[in-house]
Amino acid sequence: MNIRLKDKHSFWYETNTRKGKEFFLVNADQLKKAPAFDAEKLCAKLNKSSSKEYKPYAIPFEKPSISEDLKYFKFQIDTTLWEWNRLKNELKYTGKVEKKKDEPYWSESNDSDKGEPVKSPDKKYLAFTKNFNLYISEIATSKEYQMSYDGSEGCYYSAWIQWSPDSKKVITNKISRNKKHFIYFVESSPADQLQPKLQKRDYLKPGDQLPIASPCLFNVELKKQIPVDASVYQNQYSLDNLSWRNDSRAFTFEFNQRGHQRFMVVEVNSENGEQTVLVDEKSNTFIQYSSPEKKIRYDINDGKEMIWASERDGWNHLYLFDNTGKVINQITKGEWVVRGVEYVDEKNREIIFKASGRNIGEDPYLIHYYSIKFDGSGMNELTPEATNHLAYFSSDHNLFVDNYSRVDLPSSLVLRNGVDGKIIMELEKVDITELQKLNWRMPEVFSAKGRDGITDIWGIIYRPTNFDPTKQYPIIE
Repeated sequence: MNIRLKDKHSFWYETNTRKGKEFFLVNADQLKKAPAFDAEKLCAKLNKSSSKEYKPYAIPFEKPSISEDLKYFKFQIDTTLWEWNRLKNELKYTGKVEKKKDEPYWSESNDSDKGEPVKSPDKKYLAFTKNFNLYISEIATSKEYQMSYDGSEGCYYSAWIQWSPDSKKVITNKISRNKKHFIYFVESSPADQLQPKLQKRDYLKPGDQLPIASPCLFNVELKKQIPVDASVYQNQYSLDNLSWRNDSRAFTFEFNQRGHQRFMVVEVNSENGEQTVLVDEKSNTFIQYSSPEKKIRYDINDGKEMIWASERDGWNHLYLFDNTGKVINQITKGEWVVRGVEYVDEKNREIIFKASGRNIGEDPYLIHYYSIKFDGSGMNELTPEATNHLAYFSSDHNLFVDNYSRVDLPSSLVLRNGVDGKIIMELEKVDITELQKLNWRMPEVFSAKGRDGITDIWGIIYRPTNFDPTKQYPIIE
């Protein structure tokens, strides 16, 4: 589904109907819905051009899209690319898709000692690594300057270099290399030969040494390195996400301590290397660092404030921090969990987010959308139905399409007001009458108390289509 067509309140979606696969285009301002294109005409011309015999509502479209001016419907079939002029009913072949190269295993493609020179924003310099050290060169004269002198094969400067926006400074990590630890396995049926192949992957296991990264800061104007104390970050799982502030006053990085029980966001002053810990998250169990639903960080006004998700009160909630690491206020609160942030409106200091478990007596896995002010006031539920919601917002967030359902309730697709969640247009509603004629039974939602006799455990039951309440059945969990 696509509702992000610049500032136009227009979007398209595809759906399976009794005809087959259909595409619709909606003008949200005029509340008008129409087929996105003439499927019969498109199919006839596609069959003629491709020498195939597709059916109008069973064309195997891949990666369909509509241009921002709403004029062209673009799609891929196998390795061919096509463009359909919606206004003139004209089909154009636009080329072939190149076969993707086999990508290396993720850990083997993570070598930061390799990389191309990085040009400064003012286009006057190149920054690069050579002989394990960091260099810069003037583009106009090709004159080189060596910025570091202590790099070695075992402890090198990363080629993943970042220039400050004002082109006056450079940051990268110095990496203490670890020994590779391989796992081996046999590829029994390779595509290019009959004999099996022995494969290996660099795969670290508990107890294996990890690479250690230390953030390094260089002043290009003075041709010198500014020390950054990295001694407290040695017991690390990772130190990454180096990122400059827009005004070049500082950069930040994120530190994940080995064991995933401490996670820090640190800001480094670009003039003197002094550090400010913006977030120091600690847990006796586990900090979720890899899921975008729970690892939420949003820097406001170039780092003057930060929205951060934390389970420090036992539930995953949003907090507002200042630029010294102090919590200004807890934004969301209660015995329920934030499941992700959809949009942060810095001007109006408002957040649109999704959450579960807030409505008492409702299945706690169901996702709802809400809006709330930075100070925690004005919380507003945008999707009140007791169902699971999936929202697609317009670029200005004044409208959104809501696809909602439950395991025991067929899907509905509606257009809502982005401010109060009011339904302004119904788009689709799934009809399951044909399924019901086949004696198909919906799953049944249930809840039961856990071993502690207090906690509600939620689940679903699937009964056989020929279920007989007088018989006993084995339970498959």
